[in-house]
Amino acid sequence: MAAQFDFQPTTLLNILKDRYLAVPRYQRSYSWTDEEITDYWSDINKAIAEGRDYFMGTIVLSSEEGGVSQSIIDGQQRVSTTTILLASIRDQFKAGGVDDAANGLQNQFIAPYDVNEFAPKPRIRLNTSDNNFYENLIVKGDHPPPTLDSHKLILAAKVRFDTEIKYIVEVNPSHWKKKLADIVAFLTDKARVVAVRAPTDADAFTIFETLNDRGADLTIADLLKNYLFSSSGSEIDFVQERWIESISILGLYQPNREFVNFMRHLWSSKSGATRERDLYRRIKDRVRTKQDAVEFSKEIADGAKLYGAILTTDNEFWKDFLSEAMRSVEQLQSLDLEQNRPLLLAVFAYFSKDETAKCISSLVSWSVRGIVAGVLGGGQAERYYCEAAVDIREGKIKDTPALLAKLTPLVPSDTAFREAFGRFGTASGKLARYMLLAVERHMQGDAEPELVPNEDYDSVNLEHILPKNAKVIDWPLFSPEEVNVFAHRIGNMTLLRKTENAKIGNKAWAVKRPIIAASSLKINKTVSSNTEWRRNEIDVRQTELANIALTVWSLS
Repeated sequence: MAAQFDFQPTTLLNILKDRYLAVPRYQRSYSWTDEEITDYWSDINKAIAEGRDYFMGTIVLSSEEGGVSQSIIDGQQRVSTTTILLASIRDQFKAGGVDDAANGLQNQFIAPYDVNEFAPKPRIRLNTSDNNFYENLIVKGDHPPPTLDSHKLILAAKVRFDTEIKYIVEVNPSHWKKKLADIVAFLTDKARVVAVRAPTDADAFTIFETLNDRGADLTIADLLKNYLFSSSGSEIDFVQERWIESISILGLYQPNREFVNFMRHLWSSKSGATRERDLYRRIKDRVRTKQDAVEFSKEIADGAKLYGAILTTDNEFWKDFLSEAMRSVEQLQSLDLEQNRPLLLAVFAYFSKDETAKCISSLVSWSVRGIVAGVLGGGQAERYYCEAAVDIREGKIKDTPALLAKLTPLVPSDTAFREAFGRFGTASGKLARYMLLAVERHMQGDAEPELVPNEDYDSVNLEHILPKNAKVIDWPLFSPEEVNVFAHRIGNMTLLRKTENAKIGNKAWAVKRPIIAASSLKINKTVSSNTEWRRNEIDVRQTELANIALTVWSLS
């Protein structure tokens, strides 16, 4: 039998007065900032001043919980913000000695007293992360310390409304009670909404997704979640658990943006490179049935575990790996290359432990080669990585040599790498410092020089020998245009201890040379042997570094 939907025109406070609402635990936490609060408050006051009704949107509810309690699938920000406003009005009535009005607001709209529980029962229950803080601050009027960002937003909303209400009292000392009553009357009679009630959460998500498919300010993660839930039917509990599991894993690292990245990288790892704007449509095309939703939710949960291993070596995935493998992952992270994440998801899922370790070590060298040669920019690199990921999943690539053959366009040969390194320059101090530290470690005889640990930036500094802000009096052989080019060449950079670097600043070569000569770092021995520091000296040193780079970031 087709689902029965109830569309009911009503008002914002009638939504609260007639039922109890519960925000599903998987829904996002309170998120309105001062900008949304300002718009909300401004709209209310403008409508009151003009004496007109104001439409505040659609509230999507599910009756699945049964009785008078309903899940609020869409509209929680508006409804919870309204109860925060009412709490500020309640508190002012109480402070002004109008106890009956304060108690009326509390019992009708915020939290009627439940004689069975001998405690107030909130009209809206927020998600697991926010509910205790909300109840203590808004329902009970206590002063709990905020521990999450969403708590801080709830507190900020309450403080903002407290300030606005106190201002009304100050400018209307003789009739402030009427002014506050007008706000409540407006919310009761003229703040209009459409309550859309569906029999199940899955049906409610279908309505939500349909209403917000065009033009609404929803994140891709919101749309994906609600579409997946609406497709899951009687399996919605299982799908929700897998979604919550994934959010929990990734929330340890970067809770909002990282999840969208993860979903795109997971999909690209299985189906080829996919742009973010196409992701929602692609998933809708594949997930059409309840079983599709169940299977895809499993893939999301399994993929999140592996994605966590890409983001941090603290992940359980690495417990049986040697430290060299984890250092390789950390080095990949420091290179800030997200394009290879779809490939890493496939490698972690399908390669053996030993082959995974070998592969990620090779990826460090391949990535540096690609950066130096300039072949990792744009969408081409991600396309190759995603094609390789699909080939791994299909069994076409089973080891690191086969992967290298697939990625040949992204991994320069020794000849191409040497040539590119010989003219390489970068404005990234982080990248230049890493490359020079790797060269230094090679010169000191380190067996894995490319795996630079997290060095103390306060102990070894990056030094531009020809300063980026070189003065003509100190560097007369360089024009301003030449300074812009040669100052950022890797051959013009070196490393110095912090105490040594502080003595140099932007001074001339005659001042810098003896300090560099006194350095204990091997990388500085050939630098200080130059009596002059000109374009030719930079070119010669860069050629020397290029020859060392072939060994540091080798193909094998």
